[in-house]
Amino acid sequence: MLQDLLLVHDLAHAAGAVLYQFLAPSRKVRSQLPMSRMHVLLLCTGNSCRSQMAAAFLRARRPAWSIESAGTHPEAAVMPHSMDVCIENAWPPPQEQPKRWAPEGRQQPDAVWVFSKPALDAVRRRRPDWPMHEALVPDPIGRGIEAYRQSAEAIAARLEGWLTTG
Repeated sequence: MLQDLLLVHDLAHAAGAVLYQFLAPSRKVRSQLPMSRMHVLLLCTGNSCRSQMAAAFLRARRPAWSIESAGTHPEAAVMPHSMDVCIENAWPPPQEQPKRWAPEGRQQPDAVWVFSKPALDAVRRRRPDWPMHEALVPDPIGRGIEAYRQSAEAIAARLEGWLTTG
């Protein structure tokens, strides 16, 4: 019985990986990239929660990668609950202050992840040729730490799926 369940699990995982190749928005670009060393840009609105937590997650999982986060309308500082959630998950807490995304004159990243509708619209408008991934996660600002945990969990799940099938 256990062997049957393990076989079903393995088959479902393999089928999911195959389907992801056909459904991923930037499959052509990613299939040509070595996943050993990448430059990844993470964007949200304020660059104080979602993109900072995503950067912390990726820095923990891929320390050799160049990870950058920014926002379309950056806040003055990283939200304390974002820092708390990173520490709870053993991710390196954000060290940078929030910054504005300015794509002009910049080299194209290997992958761009957007976590908010304003960031999605900005990338589509200003850099539609960049390899973009969407993970529109609700903004936890102004809500309790549980909202930050839920956002971090959703972000980590999306990024982990990308890392394991990339």
